[in-house]
Amino acid sequence: MTNSGIDVPLLARLIPLVSRRVEDAVTEALGMLLADESTVRQRMANFCATLLDKEEMEIERFRTQYGISEEAEGGGRPDLVGLCGSVPVLLLEIKFWAGLTDQQPLGYLRHVMARGGAGVVFVVPETRVGEVAASLETRLRTSGFRIEGERRVERGARRWRAVNAEGAAAWVAVVSWARLIAEVLSGGGATGEVRALCEYVLSEQGERTLDPADLEASVGRSVMKLARVVMAVERELSHRGYALYGHGSNINPENPRDPGYVGTRIRLSESGVEQLGFHLWFPLWVETGIPFWLLADEHTRCQGVAPSELQDLLEESWSRGESVRRLRGCFLPVPVERTGDIADVASRIVERIVELDGELARRLRRARQS
Repeated sequence: MTNSGIDVPLLARLIPLVSRRVEDAVTEALGMLLADESTVRQRMANFCATLLDKEEMEIERFRTQYGISEEAEGGGRPDLVGLCGSVPVLLLEIKFWAGLTDQQPLGYLRHVMARGGAGVVFVVPETRVGEVAASLETRLRTSGFRIEGERRVERGARRWRAVNAEGAAAWVAVVSWARLIAEVLSGGGATGEVRALCEYVLSEQGERTLDPADLEASVGRSVMKLARVVMAVERELSHRGYALYGHGSNINPENPRDPGYVGTRIRLSESGVEQLGFHLWFPLWVETGIPFWLLADEHTRCQGVAPSELQDLLEESWSRGESVRRLRGCFLPVPVERTGDIADVASRIVERIVELDGELARRLRRARQS
């Protein structure tokens, strides 16, 4: 049986259907393969050693369900850990379309540094390497680590060497599934089954365009795709020099009543407005059919402007649509066209945010002169 031109064995077809989360299924499948197949285990060690700028990497075994201390390092549970004795040499995080959690990569990096490990590797779809790399670098640079330059290893991979205040260092890397599959999961038998599972998930969830159904109040894949728009907006804003704060995401597409949220906060550089939220906001999506919203709440501020006055200025400057006032603050709808490449949709949203920044700056200058 085939799917999108990929031969899909029974295991690969059944696991996504019976598993509560696809990423968990892939993690467990990789974990079992790495435990059972020494050749694949060595390939993975060599692959990650190259990514993390090591001549070699000794890994005796891989484990899933590896917990990090909540009190000392912020908690978290990396998908896979490569161990040499008791030393966590490598933390491997499996991603498809979910965003970074609060502990990624900072808590993971602190854990590895404190124990003399090599680093942390994130595996993502090829179309997400750039956006995840931008999010990782932003978090590293705003959290007290000294970064010794981004390096593009090859197409589909980037890495940074992070150094803490005590001088301890470790690497953070992001790599595409395509490269991992090509370099680690070659061969037949169980290896071929796991490779087919990964390719199946990528083919099923890998659409790059939006269509009208994705902007309706539905869940599942639509949430994942719209979350990618948010992350693309974050990446483009960062490239334009805007400061971003506190990316948050809690994507749970299996829950049809509340599939979660994803968003960030922005500093508008021209007007000086701080902590303006940009979110995929599910309750308002259900209520209005509009998924994306700017949010001015108690965190949003601008020097010399009262919060209520700032919200009024935002409403006046945002020329499309009506705002929604809620307990959380003032929500401004972000209209998007109902079709198009995700990168194009994100670019249109960024242009609107840049226009808002300029208009706010003009209004604030006039208000201060009068």
